[in-house]
Amino acid sequence: MRESIIEGFLRILLYNLRITGRVEVTMRTTAFLCFFLGLLLVVLPARTQNVNLARPPEKHSAPVPPADVMRARMNNLELQKDAKELAEVCASIPADMDSVKRGLLPKDVLEKLTRVEKLSKRLREELTR
Repeated sequence: MRESIIEGFLRILLYNLRITGRVEVTMRTTAFLCFFLGLLLVVLPARTQNVNLARPPEKHSAPVPPADVMRARMNNLELQKDAKELAEVCASIPADMDSVKRGLLPKDVLEKLTRVEKLSKRLREELTR
């Protein structure tokens, strides 16, 4: 295609040379030259692009479980984690209460009691759903 455009351009130049004996730069020749250069600027980059129109190979992966199953697993894991944390915090409270009996108030005992309340509330809400 590019060669046929170049041949056409050369024919017009040779035609002008035969008729007038010299190459006149007419409006028609200028317009054709601008069109030709514009066409080359569009066609050449488009032809050099290597586009793969075939579909890319599909990646085979493990099947994704349904959303309900995933939510149940996550809730179960979170419940187990919360229950374990609640047990650990509750186990540390009796030692803190012994300190309170002696007149010493550990600084984190109030935070632990608040944490116990939050964890137990969350566990109760999840189990009653």
